[in-house]
Amino acid sequence: MPATEFGSIPNIDLTFKNYGASDIAANLVVLVDGSNVPPTKEPGGVVLPTASGGVAGTLGITVETIKAGGVGRVRVAGVCSVKANGAVTYGQLLQASDTTAKLGWVKTCGAATRQIGLALATASDGEPVPVLIAHAANA
Repeated sequence: MPATEFGSIPNIDLTFKNYGASDIAANLVVLVDGSNVPPTKEPGGVVLPTASGGVAGTLGITVETIKAGGVGRVRVAGVCSVKANGAVTYGQLLQASDTTAKLGWVKTCGAATRQIGLALATASDGEPVPVLIAHAANA
């Protein structure tokens, strides 16, 4: 099996809506949109992290571009690649990046921060890294 394949890890994708005015690109970590929640809004909304705004409500990784006002798939379990914000080492816990110009990328998880998952490879800044989605609060 090639190093980029991960056997039979199941992927679970759910449908969410981008209620914002800008598209959300594929392969970015998204958060729950606390302003657009079921049952008032169906489906529930997602947003990118904001610069230095924290990553509470980390939900999953976009599988496809979600157009402004449109719906799309978000991977909430399984493996998905995301660009690394800084160097990432195989096995490190990762969180969503809230760094300007790298919003929704992944970076090494800080103390008492919501994690998105575990790095399944080593990557340099700007390179894609496969992430095993494994949520944890205050990792």
